[in-house]
Amino acid sequence: MASQAMNSINYDPSHGARRDNQPPLDDERFNLPPILIQYWHTVVRWRWLMVGIVTACVLIGITITLLMAPLYTAKSQLQIDRQQKQITKVEGIEAELPGQDLEFYATQYELLKARPLAERVASELKLYDSDAFLEAHGVDPNIFEQEGGSKTAAELKADRERLVVNTLLDSVEVAPIRMSKLVDINYTSRNAELSSRIANQWAAAFIALSMERQFASTADARTFLEGRLETLRDRLEESERQVVLYAANTGIVALDEIRDPNGRAIGNRTLTGATLEQLANELNQATAAKIAAEARTGSAGGNTAEAVMRSAMQASWHWIQGTSRTTSPVSS
Repeated sequence: MASQAMNSINYDPSHGARRDNQPPLDDERFNLPPILIQYWHTVVRWRWLMVGIVTACVLIGITITLLMAPLYTAKSQLQIDRQQKQITKVEGIEAELPGQDLEFYATQYELLKARPLAERVASELKLYDSDAFLEAHGVDPNIFEQEGGSKTAAELKADRERLVVNTLLDSVEVAPIRMSKLVDINYTSRNAELSSRIANQWAAAFIALSMERQFASTADARTFLEGRLETLRDRLEESERQVVLYAANTGIVALDEIRDPNGRAIGNRTLTGATLEQLANELNQATAAKIAAEARTGSAGGNTAEAVMRSAMQASWHWIQGTSRTTSPVSS
């Protein structure tokens, strides 16, 4: 009789509706694919088991989180500027190449994560002998004492230093800020005060190393320039000795120095030069007198006193010109 009590239900998949007068189910109302309907029924069937699994996972995660030691991250921020080296005052000593800025900043980021920088930080903060540093990173400080029977003291010290440096490098994070010259230095440990000290010291050590590299470059340039100046000084002294020797051999007597408007010495005034200068002045005066006499006596000339004087001045003129061709001033 159960078959008579049950209603006959016909389902037409093409139309997604029932042929009797009963309202359609949810999966029939939304016309879901059969595979999704099957998954939904499976989820409904095992819903309590799935809820229990999710609840257990949440509880386990909360428990692990509460049992874990808290981690503290300290951040220090740096601004890195690209400065062109200028050993002299000549502009453009280094050619600007495309992509040079990218190479520079990529190099600086790698230097921030370099091992020498970590070794410097460990040395300045005395982390090699600090048990608190190892404990702040979950490392047992007695691990080296357990190996004391198989290794020497020097080997144990080297292993400890290597572990400290590796721990520093694993705990630091260099995070450049895009489209800027800023970079963040993040350091994480279980000790907030230690994280802050290491982050700040990391930035200070990087600045100090950068300054030392620039100073070394400047010192090399200074050494080179000092060598060049010493060579030029030797050449100048040799030239001065040759000038003095030449003046002694030729009988040139220096009276005083000739200076430019800025007060710099540009040469020496010699006795021969002074004599020639006096003769030139007298020549100019004689030439002026000659011109004046010719204007008074006329172009034909005559046997006047002025004509006789003109003949004498012409003779003096020829003598002065002959003297000028045979003697020249010498200056150093």
